[in-house]
Amino acid sequence: MPHPKFLALFAAILGAQATTATPVNIDVFELAETSIGTKAQFEAGSVSWFWSSSQGVPLDTVQQKRQSGQYITNTHLVGDGNPHQNRKVQQVTQKSICPGEECSASKTDSTTVGYSVNIGGSYSWINGGFSVSESKTDGETHACPNSGHDTVCVWRSYEVTAYTVADTTCYYFNGASSMCSGDSNQRVIYSPNDCQNDSPYLCKYDGDCQSKEDSYLITDGPAGGPPC
Repeated sequence: MPHPKFLALFAAILGAQATTATPVNIDVFELAETSIGTKAQFEAGSVSWFWSSSQGVPLDTVQQKRQSGQYITNTHLVGDGNPHQNRKVQQVTQKSICPGEECSASKTDSTTVGYSVNIGGSYSWINGGFSVSESKTDGETHACPNSGHDTVCVWRSYEVTAYTVADTTCYYFNGASSMCSGDSNQRVIYSPNDCQNDSPYLCKYDGDCQSKEDSYLITDGPAGGPPC
């Protein structure tokens, strides 16, 4: 005898396909335990859906997959994001080593600065409604003489906006969300501003020269979003 909740679910899906999709209040976890996988397996990425055609619910179309339900994680601002204007300083050339001689380090190719996050791991990026980008590329040129030093390199100070985000995971069925988790993975994203009004090049020497694309953040800037 089929599980009564399953029969109710199947009838609801057939009715939703014939008319307008309507959320159905069912215990998806109970069905999940006897279907493709558990919630933990879904969050670990080992299964994609809770229900399968083996349980009599075919998932042949996008609409049917949407009606069958899935967990989706969304990234959002925490409050207004608490935006601040900071700087990301990045080495944009290799270091030139010329002890006892005159030489220079020259930036002649395009360079890219990307966003940074204040915690380890791989997380999704959002602009939070600010005029920022995941990365910004420029093709400007700049040269720094060694000025009597043994080693010279070029760095650039980019304007970035810092804002706080978090993730929320919800169960979506027929377009409606439920069983949303609390905020997780709260973090600060530092994204390069679309406009760079004040992004000076810096000449650095000797021990201050590291590897190209090495960077650090200066986080004592004023509150507020990008100035343009």
